[in-house]
Amino acid sequence: MNKLDPSLDPALVPSPDAEADSAKAPRRRRSRRSRKSTATAEGAEQACLPMDAAPATEPAEPAEPAAPRKPRRSGRQNRQAKTPKPVVVPLAPVREGAEIAEEHLRSFTTEEIGALPLTAFVGKIIFVECDRQLHQAMKQLLDEDLLGFDTETRPIFRKGAIPPPALLQLCGHKNVYIFQLAKLQDKAVLAELLSAKHIIKSGVSVRDDLKGLKEHFEFTEHGFVDLGDVAKKMNMLTHGLRNLSANLMGVRISKGAQCSNWAREALSTKQIVYAATDAWISRELYLRFVDLGVL
Repeated sequence: MNKLDPSLDPALVPSPDAEADSAKAPRRRRSRRSRKSTATAEGAEQACLPMDAAPATEPAEPAEPAAPRKPRRSGRQNRQAKTPKPVVVPLAPVREGAEIAEEHLRSFTTEEIGALPLTAFVGKIIFVECDRQLHQAMKQLLDEDLLGFDTETRPIFRKGAIPPPALLQLCGHKNVYIFQLAKLQDKAVLAELLSAKHIIKSGVSVRDDLKGLKEHFEFTEHGFVDLGDVAKKMNMLTHGLRNLSANLMGVRISKGAQCSNWAREALSTKQIVYAATDAWISRELYLRFVDLGVL
């Protein structure tokens, strides 16, 4: 049997419309694959370009130099930046050629100090706990030429940051002023007093007190005398307030309230007398050094 020629069988000859459809379909598929492969290639090329470069199809513009980035501070660096600068001032203006008697060059035992008569400030204590009282006190204190100086800080019983002072005590020729710092808003007015060159401020461990006060407000200290530094310059073995009181004045001051809570809103009578006595005895010790020809 002869094989039929497809060209002679109308059923086997594709119509012109079918040829057009079959020609379009492959071209459509090739067009999609072509677009996909082209897009993929372009994406791969762009993915390898730097972030500030343009695609290869467009001319790249010169990139502007980036502004220098400021180095980020760590938490520790921030804490260090806020730390007040260490106080380095001469605090022992001893007279040239000054000497002190041999009896004051020895140390004192706890038993010896305990046997001495107890003393405390018995004058007027002015408690400053508002800005109105603060400004009134400044008018009086700026007229003084010598002030006993001390601060009290809430004690902490574990290792860590030391809080700023809770109290500032200043003793003039008649009265003791106790400033409850947490209650004062305009604490900066104290800077004028602490910076006054014509007013001598005497105390013990003055550098630590000044460093703590600078956490409350900034000032430039002038006129301070550290009695402990004076004692060291004179080769004395007693440097603290209690030991110097025993050595130079023959009296004992109480230290019973030293570790009490100075940040409490209402201080006890014992705390107030203790704080006033420390400022008062600081002034008396300065005058005693003057009598001895040391200052």
